[in-house]
Amino acid sequence: MNQSVKDQKINNLIALYSQGEITRAISEAQKLTKVYKKEPFLFNFLGVASVGIGSIDTAVKYYKEALSLNPQYYEVYNNIGLAYNDLKKPNVAIKYLNKAIQIFPDYAEAYNNIGNTQKELGNTSEAVENYKKAISINPNYVDAYTNLGIVHSVLDEFDEAEKAFKKALGLDRKNVNILFNYANCLFDSESTDLALNVYREITAIEPNFYFAYNKIGLCYLRIGKFEEGKKNLEYAIKINPKYIEAINNLGLIFQREKDYLSAIKQYETVLQFNKDSLEAYNNLSKAYLDSGKLGKAKEVIEKGLQKDEKNIPLLSNLLDLYLINRELNKAEDLCKIL
Repeated sequence: MNQSVKDQKINNLIALYSQGEITRAISEAQKLTKVYKKEPFLFNFLGVASVGIGSIDTAVKYYKEALSLNPQYYEVYNNIGLAYNDLKKPNVAIKYLNKAIQIFPDYAEAYNNIGNTQKELGNTSEAVENYKKAISINPNYVDAYTNLGIVHSVLDEFDEAEKAFKKALGLDRKNVNILFNYANCLFDSESTDLALNVYREITAIEPNFYFAYNKIGLCYLRIGKFEEGKKNLEYAIKINPKYIEAINNLGLIFQREKDYLSAIKQYETVLQFNKDSLEAYNNLSKAYLDSGKLGKAKEVIEKGLQKDEKNIPLLSNLLDLYLINRELNKAEDLCKIL
């Protein structure tokens, strides 16, 4: 086959992938590798498509085949780095990503991906350095600005985070992911009114973005507007009935209102969906304590401590229980642990 026929077949593969027909694209690409046995693009494509169906180990094999055919194929080093990151092998991922940069020093995407991997490892200063390098290469790199903002937020460097998010939004104002991370930054920095406005902007763009309704509910909880908080949390749950974070937060509002029966119902619902939620055990036991149901509180605390015997919030609730029951010797012993 001549080059034009080959190019057309490759374009057809890309079209299939873009249309979501990934399995068919893989099948067609595998057929082509029998014809074009030394075409590294096909093996890279098979790697990308394999990632698309969740077959990460298979993707790595295809990427390595592409590299055996073209050891200077820097995009593949980037892709295999991402695959190893998905496989929870971050140090291997960084090795391949660095190889991509060694071949192509101005590879902004690889710097951004190294930043993401360093962030997952907790190496925040290295993450920041790599995001900034990506931005220096590509001043319009929206994802790098967003990731930089996220890291600064994690470090409680809210002014720097806000600058990064505003840069990203200047390039893509309607991007819900950027807006949500920016709003979270404002929320964490106690700029509740500003955060509320941004969360509302998100719901105007994407009305079913239930994460935003949950955070709107928390904003209203923070400022004491409980009815508005409940309305938004209930709407988040209506969109996603298994959204346990919103269910838990609705319980918190009921608890603040001293409607303990309703709070208990929410926390029990959380545990139906996630029996290992220590936060739910803590909140449920606290609701029982506050409502005077000490036996139930003790039962819940004990169940929670079976999951994590050193959980501080649960141990604090146990201390409160001992003090209420005037079991002072037990309280004194527990204080030594806390």
